[in-house]
Amino acid sequence: MRTIEVSVFTVNELSEEAREQAHMDYIKDGDNYGWHSENKESLEAFAKLFPIKIKHWEYDENGGEVRYGFHDEWHHDVDDVAHLSGPRLAAWLWNNLRGDIYKGRWYSKSFNRKTNTLTPGVGRVERRSRITLETGGVLTGYCIDDSLLEPIYAYMKKPDPSVTLEDLLDTCFEEWAKDCAADLEHANSMEAFIEACEANNYEFEADGTMI
Repeated sequence: MRTIEVSVFTVNELSEEAREQAHMDYIKDGDNYGWHSENKESLEAFAKLFPIKIKHWEYDENGGEVRYGFHDEWHHDVDDVAHLSGPRLAAWLWNNLRGDIYKGRWYSKSFNRKTNTLTPGVGRVERRSRITLETGGVLTGYCIDDSLLEPIYAYMKKPDPSVTLEDLLDTCFEEWAKDCAADLEHANSMEAFIEACEANNYEFEADGTMI
């Protein structure tokens, strides 16, 4: 039997060449981005708001795409809906989506049940406002919800007669794919790799091989 001593390095102690090799191995592992399921869930939740069906989606660090088609399962006038534009489209969005894409602001106050007054006491009064509406992660609670919905919010504030629902959905899906790609790119960046190594106390051999 013989004993071999091996020098152990943190990611910041590696040479630049070894650190780059460790980073490449980390990316090849392919298991360092943990948000694919959340991105998919957000996309599916968004699609349920409209008379559409997602046929295909994909993204990588270079971009992505979403392919979809309109259906008439809950809209007999689906062709008319697809080509709504301007104030009519804004009204359709408000009437059909308000309860799904906005949430009333949450209010909470201390309540004294003995005196029936809003003063510190033994309970609290909590409710959502019906007037003050908020956005942000309203579909699934994950931030990619906003990538899909921001074009909708912007359109409702400033309707464009030249933009139909189909055009608007194209923009929403483009934003989703772009932001998913950007998030994946960051997850595979050297910066994110170093952060992961430091957070998990990863150690390496001199050539960058993870121990």
